[in-house]
Amino acid sequence: MKTIKLLALAIFLLVLANITMANYSLDDSVIVADLDSQITSLKHANIILRSEVASRGSLTQAIETIVAEGYTTPSTIATLAQPDNLALR
Repeated sequence: MKTIKLLALAIFLLVLANITMANYSLDDSVIVADLDSQITSLKHANIILRSEVASRGSLTQAIETIVAEGYTTPSTIATLAQPDNLALR
């Protein structure tokens, strides 16, 4: 009789532990799902920011800004002479 009560108590405790662990597992999966959604939204925001940076730093945008500021192409370009043996140094 005592062994039956002891086994029933052990089974009850195991079921209770199983329910508790399932609840903790569910809470952790909700946290992981929230983190996954935040990661996805940050990736989308990163893509948008990269495209904005690329468009603002493009040569077309730079040329428009340069022309709007009044800069013009110089008529002559001055360069410094390079020594012939530069690669040997």
